[in-house]
Amino acid sequence: MDIIESFLNAQSKPEVLETLKKYCNESGFDNFIYTPLLVGGDSVRVFKDESKVLGTEALISQDLITNFSDSWAHRYQEAQYIQKDPIIQQVSKSILPVFWDDTVRADPKNIVMGEAKEHGLGDGVTVSLYGHGGDRAVLSFARQQSQYSSQTEKLVSAGLAQLTANYVHEALWRLSSTENKMYPALSVREKDCLQWAAIGKTSWEIAQILSISERTVIFHLTNATKKLDATNRRQAVVRALSLRLINP
Repeated sequence: MDIIESFLNAQSKPEVLETLKKYCNESGFDNFIYTPLLVGGDSVRVFKDESKVLGTEALISQDLITNFSDSWAHRYQEAQYIQKDPIIQQVSKSILPVFWDDTVRADPKNIVMGEAKEHGLGDGVTVSLYGHGGDRAVLSFARQQSQYSSQTEKLVSAGLAQLTANYVHEALWRLSSTENKMYPALSVREKDCLQWAAIGKTSWEIAQILSISERTVIFHLTNATKKLDATNRRQAVVRALSLRLINP
């Protein structure tokens, strides 16, 4: 919960970076990278101008936040590995998390994954995000080797990565030039429904708590999601928390 609070309260991109470092330390990963993803036809890019090779500190200006080594960041850009990266290819076409060990087993001779391992990035999980206006982003957590003891642990790790990714995505969106965007005011009922949804209540449970029909709850949550320019209920909750429209 402290990690989520930190993302909600972050006042700068470096603060988001430091919070991600803390999450990595607590979840058994060593490295991470959050990057916007520009997908058009068969082309995939991480930011609009890729004519320059940037270090990790400079990449933050492109909303790309990572603690990867400069040597790997430079190599990845210079070799234009994004066009050969099997992880990026998978997440650009699917909303499902991608486990690196599965990808390596499917293509053990892939040059990108091979070089990543040489830089200490032998295993990880990557999740994709769909944001406001159709924007895309991915967040990866990596370490030297797999530490999963079971398939259940693996799936739980992916779930936590996805949850964290939503808060990272929202924090960076809030800190971007669009942070002053005005939204239509939420009604009292819309806030009530979002508040209960924020603690994991289903539409049926919210209906029982508020003494209204389940259909009415869905109506209010759908309206709130549209007003907040979110793509789904979960993102609407995160955005409402980030904008302090409901309480954490």
